[in-house]
Amino acid sequence: METRAKLPSKVLSIFLSVVMAFSCVYAALPVFVPEAFAQGETGAEAADWNALASALRTAESAGYMSTNDWSSVTSSGGNVTVTDGTRNGYAYNVVRALAGVLEAEGTGKHNLELRTYIREKLADEAGYDLNGYQQTFLAALLPADGDYGTYNPANLWNGSASDAAAFGAKTMTVTATRSEEAAVLADVENLSSIPETLETGITVTITAEPVLTESDNGSETGMYYANSAIAAEKETPEMDAGLKAHLTALKAYIDYVGTAAFTAGFEEYYSYGTNGSIDALIARTDEELQTLVAEYLTSGLYDDVVTSDPTVDMSYIEEFLGRENLEKQHAYVVAAGDALT
Repeated sequence: METRAKLPSKVLSIFLSVVMAFSCVYAALPVFVPEAFAQGETGAEAADWNALASALRTAESAGYMSTNDWSSVTSSGGNVTVTDGTRNGYAYNVVRALAGVLEAEGTGKHNLELRTYIREKLADEAGYDLNGYQQTFLAALLPADGDYGTYNPANLWNGSASDAAAFGAKTMTVTATRSEEAAVLADVENLSSIPETLETGITVTITAEPVLTESDNGSETGMYYANSAIAAEKETPEMDAGLKAHLTALKAYIDYVGTAAFTAGFEEYYSYGTNGSIDALIARTDEELQTLVAEYLTSGLYDDVVTSDPTVDMSYIEEFLGRENLEKQHAYVVAAGDALT
């Protein structure tokens, strides 16, 4: 029968002492960032980086963020606010695209590191280099000085694990807003379906926790804040009643001029040239045209589209119909109406 040698009691005692001593040393070690948010639980897809690069490129091409126009960014009491007054929501689109990247890869980093990371990843993943003004805009969104100096390891302060626990987590937010007009032009592809709500805001909440770090010689410990959780939430209020009424009127107009009867008559009329005669058209489609023209002239379709608020509504006409088309279509129906009476 095989026999097993027993471990001498003295050796066992020494072994247990070593284990207990190691446990005490481990408990006294500095608290580092948990692996889950040190690395980020998920990574941003190439599409996320391309979306951010596209938003930045579009803004730059339009002349936005190509000058020092990031002053729409304000900061107060832990809240960064971006008020986008542009018709196309350039800054808003950048913040919205940035939110996706931050949620996927923004944790485990302090804000100063995060800026560099984003800049390098945009270059590597999407082939896009931030210009100086865009870098300033990014720095305004992810501050690492002033009230947020503790997000920057260059501003370490002496501390211990108990100090870190006492300071606890801190939270900052980045909120971007845009107008209803910008939301319509960006998110409504056509008027086949008019949405009940519009996305007019997005808030990115960044939670950061103190992280301990030792100096090179291990003589002192410092603390800084690293982002531990990032979440974005969109604001989607109900569409303004007046705006919805206008879009509904524009949809009715587009549906009307899109009918086969209108399109055939319109194209034939303008085939004669801008001063073409409508007589031949009337002779061929008299009854049908009379019905079509009467419907148009009595329904108020045109007036509903152009008279409610031209300073804003023209944006929608240009987007979904085209001003030139509107004017030519209206001229056609008026000419037909005159010829038929």
